[in-house]
Amino acid sequence: MDQASPAWNTTCAIWHDPNGPPAPPVTASVACRLEPDPILDHSGSILVWTHRLAVPAGTDLRDAVPGGTPPLIGVPDAAGTLFNVMFVAVANRGTAGEHKVARLRRLAPAWPSEAI
Repeated sequence: MDQASPAWNTTCAIWHDPNGPPAPPVTASVACRLEPDPILDHSGSILVWTHRLAVPAGTDLRDAVPGGTPPLIGVPDAAGTLFNVMFVAVANRGTAGEHKVARLRRLAPAWPSEAI
């Protein structure tokens, strides 16, 4: 049985190393689904990631490269809250609902902020 793609609830912009804001994103206005998903490390004191992001399968979204700068995501789009991409996987591979899932770590916004 084929699984459906997630219901998209916002849009995002994507930057790859070495670019980041204020440079234009590599990709903008990507349909996505952002959900809170706070995961702590084994000690229970450090956030490994804060959110889960789903995007269409053809989206150029990449893992963080060891020793490199993680890709950045802006939600909603380039003027929104910024996140580092920590991990990317393919969900529902080979089905009509195939999509990518990324684990993100939110960067601290400038306060006060409504963009969270």
